[in-house]
Parts: sequence; structure tokens; C-alpha cells
Amino acid sequence: VATPEAIDEVFKLGMAHPMGPLTLADFIGLDVCLDIMRVMHAGLGDPKYRPCPLLRRMDQDVQAARGDADAKASAQWPTVALVAQRTQPFGVPNTQRSTAVGVQLQYTPGAGFSSLAVARSADALVEALRAAREAARVDLVSRIQTDHEELQSAMARREDGLLNAQATASVLASYERLFVAGKRSWLDVMNAARELSDAELTLADLEAQTTAGSYRLRLFSAQTEWL
Repeated sequence: VATPEAIDEVFKLGMAHPMGPLTLADFIGLDVCLDIMRVMHAGLGDPKYRPCPLLRRMDQDVQAARGDADAKASAQWPTVALVAQRTQPFGVPNTQRSTAVGVQLQYTPGAGFSSLAVARSADALVEALRAAREAARVDLVSRIQTDHEELQSAMARREDGLLNAQATASVLASYERLFVAGKRSWLDVMNAARELSDAELTLADLEAQTTAGSYRLRLFSAQTEWL
């Protein structure tokens, strides 16, 4: 895992792309990226294309606010309706059938300014949600990068911890044989046993960190089944 700038630089220099994938994502917008991921996930069925639930929720909030802003903006304009009426007399003498068509205009004086203020407030809410969505995206990328780095570190230290535990167990077994032969004291054996216990505790802690880190990364892609 590298910085966003380094990833974009690899694609530009190594693959002759005009811009990196992360720069492109910022350029086309998060809503377009989400639509692309939805289409790829629906078409390919690969869970790696499943959008993050947090970003899906943030996008839905923006869409809802945008629809509310459009509805409030339309309230500042007059309502125009086409009205058609047809009279059909039954059992009434000297009454003829008639048809009337008209245009109905409905407008509340002074309401346009109030509706305009409400519409502007709704537009401001949409922009605030967009900013919150972008902040959530940046925070999510940072959290994923940090968790991935911690997972890689825990996996590397787990291998070292496993080798250390195996070596400590061999030392303890050797000390036990030397103690029987009278070449090691009981204190040496106890110290070796304590070192083995510490090594096993460290290894168990690294195993827990690796499992937790893997599960956190799977949660980010909505893969919530336990490992």
C-alpha cells in the first residue's frame, strides 16, 4: 500500500495513463464511481466490486437531499393546470350539452420569496452532504490504508513470533534433558519455561491482531462472514 499520489504516479509513468485511477475518481465524481461499481458487481458477481455500505448511505443521503431541493425549488413557481369540463343533461328539458376547456393558474402572492429561501436552504444542505460524503471517502481510504499496513506488519511479526516460539520450545526441551543429566539447574529450566510462555502469549496476540485486521478489511467491502 502506498500513498494516493504514488499510486497515480505508477499508472502515469508505468502504464502511460493520462491520469491515475484515484485522480480520475475525484474527477468524475463519487456518484459515478458508485454506479460503475454497482454495474460491475451486478454483472460479474465478484464481491471485490461491492461498494462500501458507508459510501452507499452517504450517496443516498445526497440523492434524497437533491430530490428535496428540486421539490422545494418548484414551489416558487405558479401552478398551471389544463381543465376540461363537459355537461351532459339527462331528463332536463331545454338544456343542451356543453363543453368547456380552460387553463387554470394558481399562485400565492409572496410565497415565491419564501419558497426561494427554502430552495436555497435545501441546495445548501445538498452541498453540505456532498462535502460530508467526500470527507467520509477520504476518512475511509485512510482507515483502509492504516488497517492494511497494520495487518501486513502483524503478519510479518507473526512469522517471527512463530519461529521464536519454536526456538524457545527447543531450548526448554534441551534444558530439561540437561537438568536430568545434572548440567542445568532447576532455575534455568524455569526461566526457559517462562520465556516459552511469553513467546506463546506474544504469538497468540499477533494471531488475534491478524484475524481482527483481516475481518476489519472484509467489513469495509461488506463481507461480514466470520473468518
